[in-house]
Amino acid sequence: MLAARLSAVETFIGISADQLDAWRGYTNALQSMLQPPVPPKETAGAPSDALEFSAGLAREAIDRGDRARKLVVAIEALRGKLAPDQIERLKQAGPILPPPPGPGFAPPPAPFPGSFGPKGPEGPGAGLIPPP
Repeated sequence: MLAARLSAVETFIGISADQLDAWRGYTNALQSMLQPPVPPKETAGAPSDALEFSAGLAREAIDRGDRARKLVVAIEALRGKLAPDQIERLKQAGPILPPPPGPGFAPPPAPFPGSFGPKGPEGPGAGLIPPP
């Protein structure tokens, strides 16, 4: 989903050849920032003690902070390369990522193409019942 969105935004705002390095720097830094945390490893098959586990969490937080700083630098570098009309198109494109869902949120299932619910194609449940 992220790669498709980034590709669409790249095309929509019109990234040119001389802006490509800054764009790639941004997309790489964003993808790195979004990597899930790596759980602390156990040593030699034995469970880590509480301090080692905490140290692993701290190392991951430091690494995440480093990745966040790289993302901020990449964003500023990209902004410096974009023309005013590209900045406007970037605003029109909206956020690269949707906001995170609230607690307990589960996205609805994807509808079947051409399907409709009990009250027709526009009614409640539209897309949830496959067509005959």
